[in-house]
Amino acid sequence: LGSGMGNLNADARLMPTQHGGWKAGVDAESDGIALGWLGSNWLTRTGAALSVDATVGNTKDSRSLTAEMDGELTGCVVRGRQLEPIALGGKMRNGVMEVTVASLDTTARFDLYATADMLDSVHRYGCELDLQRLDAEAFGLLPARFGEVSTRLRASLEGRDADDMGGTLRAIDTRM
Repeated sequence: LGSGMGNLNADARLMPTQHGGWKAGVDAESDGIALGWLGSNWLTRTGAALSVDATVGNTKDSRSLTAEMDGELTGCVVRGRQLEPIALGGKMRNGVMEVTVASLDTTARFDLYATADMLDSVHRYGCELDLQRLDAEAFGLLPARFGEVSTRLRASLEGRDADDMGGTLRAIDTRM
């Protein structure tokens, strides 16, 4: 798919299994999609390479869904600065989704790990962010006198729906 916004190439697979389930896969890549038309000057362009493989054993039970995702965001332009590639990972097993995001860029170096368990009547979400370095001035967040920012964040939420959510957010070793 080619457009004025950028190019996207994708291959998709869908095959029935012997036990009445499905196997699916998608491999996609883009050399860069222009995002400025969304009205934000934060993320104006990004490329991506993603690979997703999934198996559904029983379409009536979401616990039977297993999936793995690997990829990276490439050529991300944030506030006019092009970042180094950002690694993406994810998996779903027994109704629990796990996502990892890692950046080794010199202006924004971080590791993110997030989980979501939405099978029970009370949904549970968790997130851990290890922000080793953020050049806040480079992104227009803080004046230069504040220097670099680093922190470790831990968040957990649970609830039946958006109106019922409650949780905690903890910042550890925050430095400026």
